[in-house]
Amino acid sequence: MNITKIKAEVATAENILRQLRQTHDIDDDMVSIVIEGETNLASVIDQAINRRNDLHSMIKAIDDRSNDLEARRYRYKMALIAIDSALLLALEATGQRKIETAESTIFLQASPPSVVITDETKIPAQWMRTKDPEPNKIEIKKALIKGDRIPGAELSNQFQTIRIKSR
Repeated sequence: MNITKIKAEVATAENILRQLRQTHDIDDDMVSIVIEGETNLASVIDQAINRRNDLHSMIKAIDDRSNDLEARRYRYKMALIAIDSALLLALEATGQRKIETAESTIFLQASPPSVVITDETKIPAQWMRTKDPEPNKIEIKKALIKGDRIPGAELSNQFQTIRIKSR
C-alpha cells in the first residue's frame, strides 16, 4: 500500500468537496455519495486496512518466531550447562586436573572470588547503589484526572487516532 495513493485520493476528495461547497449546501450523506462516486478513496482505504492487517500478522509471526527462538536459545544454554557439569564430573571423578583428547583439552580452573552478601542491612551506605527515582506516570495521571495539581506534570492535549472495525 502506497501512502502517496491515500494522500492523492484525499487531495482529490478535498478539491471536489471544496468546489461543491462553494455552490451547494451539502450534508454528510451527500459527502459520502460524492466521495464514493468521484474518488477511489474507499478502495484505497480498504487496501490500506488490508496492508495494516498484513503488517499486524507479520509482527505477530515475528513475535511468535522470536519466542520460539528464545525458547530454543534457553534449551541450548541448559544443554551447555549440562555438558559442562558432565565434563566437570569427569575431571573430578578421575581425580585429574586435565584431560587431553585428539580435539581438545579440558582442565580445572579456579574461578575468581565473588561477593556474597550475608546481611544487606549491615552494608555501609557508601557501598550501596541507589536507583534513580522516576515519575510514576500512571499514578500522576490518575491524580491529574481527579483535578489534583502536581508541580512539573500536566495532562497532554488529546490527539486524534484511528479505530478500525472489520466487517
